Amino acid sequence: MTTTPLALHPHIARPENLAGSYLLVSLGREWFGIAASRVQEIFLAPETAPVPHPAGGHRATLTLKGQTVPVIDLRRKGGDGYVVLTKVALSHGGWGVAGLMVDDADTVAEVTEEEIKAPSRFGPERPSHMLGVAKINDRITTLLDVDRVAFGDDLEEEE
Repeated sequence: MTTTPLALHPHIARPENLAGSYLLVSLGREWFGIAASRVQEIFLAPETAPVPHPAGGHRATLTLKGQTVPVIDLRRKGGDGYVVLTKVALSHGGWGVAGLMVDDADTVAEVTEEEIKAPSRFGPERPSHMLGVAKINDRITTLLDVDRVAFGDDLEEEE
């Protein structure tokens, strides 16, 4: 089995040009953008199975078409929400699928490079899951790196 080192992975090597289509999702009153090219499916959140002793953001799993999918619950309010299935980079190379539970999935918007600003620093460096910030539809929207959201800082680049 051949693997792709993360440093060569098409998404891990943080693209210089972040312009493109983004799915807009909300978490409470905050808005986030997920690269539309990474979105596989969006559906109402089904019942999930809790994960004992969750690591990172993994809070549950769901079974989808016979496949067990890790789910990161990003929702800020209880009740029903949506699951955004995204393609994520796997540490051994290739692609996998993870679900992100959000309060709402809105629309897909085109974002130009000129609209994207560097995210603010929190402490000595910016959070690794933030690609940038843009004003979309009169809302401040944080553009997310779904690999870092799914795996956090456990996702390390290989040389």
